[in-house]
Amino acid sequence: MRVTFIIGAGQLGSRHLQGLLKHHVHQKIYVVDPSRKSLETARLRAEEVEHQHEVILTSDWEDLPLSVDLVIVATNAGVRKDIVKKLLQFHEVKFLILEKVLFQDLAAYDEVQDLLRRKRVSVWVNHPRRMACHYQEIKERVSTVQAPVTLNVYGGNWGLACNAIHFLDLISYLTDSFIDTIDTGWVDDNLLDSKRVGHVEFTGTIKGVMKDGSQFTVTSSQGEQSLLTSFISAGPYRWLVSEGGGNQIVYIDPENDNRGVVTEYPVEFQSSLTTKLAEQLFEKGDCDLPTFEEAYHTHVPYIKALVEKYNLLSGLQTNTCPIT
Repeated sequence: MRVTFIIGAGQLGSRHLQGLLKHHVHQKIYVVDPSRKSLETARLRAEEVEHQHEVILTSDWEDLPLSVDLVIVATNAGVRKDIVKKLLQFHEVKFLILEKVLFQDLAAYDEVQDLLRRKRVSVWVNHPRRMACHYQEIKERVSTVQAPVTLNVYGGNWGLACNAIHFLDLISYLTDSFIDTIDTGWVDDNLLDSKRVGHVEFTGTIKGVMKDGSQFTVTSSQGEQSLLTSFISAGPYRWLVSEGGGNQIVYIDPENDNRGVVTEYPVEFQSSLTTKLAEQLFEKGDCDLPTFEEAYHTHVPYIKALVEKYNLLSGLQTNTCPIT
């Protein structure tokens, strides 16, 4: 029987729970959260899934066994470093999945990286676009041409600070390259309150260049929330991917007079993606997500750029940007 932990039982953690409950291998699943309300959310979500697993909901860390096969840390970014340190101090962990944004504090990245290396834990970061078949197919096509990739993402008021990192990971995935430069000069000069209390958001455009010469822009415009659209190009190939409504891909076919070929793709929610992750990890010891080391090279320049912008707009001098 597998032993799994979910640390953080809120909206996202409870969806991870549903995903684990759909996995066929019998598990003893511990869900830990100091909030009784969050644990109740997890209990209700678990009841939506027919399963034969054992689920233990607790607010007491002492209830957790010392050895565990898989841990998913679904807390907010502000406490994630302390959670990881506590976890690895007292428990032997085989597989670890961390939610993004990883940490708010720049210093936390090196601190946790050193800890993970010393403990020899296999760690991945939850950037699920790498698991999507349509992005895997695009990556396969891109790899056939010796040309830089361009990624332009646009949407209205969709949470630039907490979500842009997904698209920085996407271009890193498509190019097998890391960020060379990142520019927040086109981010709007105003701080917004996030929907999560105590956190901030930005609007505007983040630009950057990868080490292989590929380029990206990620834009969240002010005003009403609107569909998210990504334009991807490499050599003769072009794709237009819409998310959040329609979920379509327009492929500009260079072998057919550049005519647009429209296809739809299925949307997979976290409650099904986590099932796939469990299957991959328990059967192969690996998964489609980026490793911590890969995510490190995306997160650090991103957080550094946002910290500088946050300091400029807030008048503070800090190494922490309160996003999650």
